[in-house]
Amino acid sequence: MNIGEFLLGAALVFAAAACGDGGVEGSGGATSTSGVTTGQATTGMTTVGTSGTGTTSTSATGGATPTVTLSLSTNTMSPGATVTGTVSVTDFVLEAPKGQGNQPGHGHYHVFLDGATGGNYLVADQVPSVAITIPVGTSQGPHTLRVSLGQNNHAPVSPAVEDVVDITVQ
Repeated sequence: MNIGEFLLGAALVFAAAACGDGGVEGSGGATSTSGVTTGQATTGMTTVGTSGTGTTSTSATGGATPTVTLSLSTNTMSPGATVTGTVSVTDFVLEAPKGQGNQPGHGHYHVFLDGATGGNYLVADQVPSVAITIPVGTSQGPHTLRVSLGQNNHAPVSPAVEDVVDITVQ
């Protein structure tokens, strides 16, 4: 066996070991992450926080399952107020869409208020720290903020990879 055959065999064993479920469904409780990334894919586990529902999907690259988590500086805010959020991802490369085509496992995120979809997002970004402004006309009471991973053309990844956090507007 030559070195090339050895390396090929080792790569196949490693690839087979890396395949697997890998997904973690979210549960309530504190946010705990490892493998936060911007600009490069990482592996790790994310337990979604606050009230997170943490939907996951299998990466289009056949790799590990991407996750996204939204953590807020406060869950209580006023209409028109800006809250600081931290978006953490695993197994997904956050990047600004600059006219490039879609690439599996690459894109950015959108933050939505309540059941908003499509282009009705509050923020579209690719950096971990994000300022989220609650619209002035938002009624008082319980609401949700949802972070969803999107492709470079702004379409959501499929199946959806998102996290939902309960907030109170007062």
